[in-house]
Amino acid sequence: MSFSSGSQISIPKRTFNPYTFILLNLHGSKDSRSVSSLIYVIFGEFDLPPVIAIVSVIDPFSQIINLDEEILVTLQYDSSVNSDILSYSGTLTYNDYTVGVISFDYVSLRFRLWDIYSGFDRTILPLEVRFSVYNPNYFMPSIAIL
Repeated sequence: MSFSSGSQISIPKRTFNPYTFILLNLHGSKDSRSVSSLIYVIFGEFDLPPVIAIVSVIDPFSQIINLDEEILVTLQYDSSVNSDILSYSGTLTYNDYTVGVISFDYVSLRFRLWDIYSGFDRTILPLEVRFSVYNPNYFMPSIAIL
């Protein structure tokens, strides 16, 4: 952390485990003035390998996917990792609720939205599909959101 006065607080690498929460109470004073501030800090993983989801549908130029349309998703992940240790999954989120989960063993998945969840309502549009690749060498999975 750097401050406007040029002061810094540095924390050496690996001092905290990933996803550790700490609370810093910062207090500064000058002459008769003083200021205090509480800051919550979360230490995360910044070196996660990315996962890229490539989606293939019947009409790639259409902005609408039919609920019974077959969707092919291919995940691209760090090729230097032995794929036998990786876990693949997908989550269908609709109207801010998780309504379906898919687990699969390969980098490609063919599915229909209707096969995962059938309670769609034309008036509610937010639909999100998340794909994750979990590598046990990291604490968190890599995620691609569509």
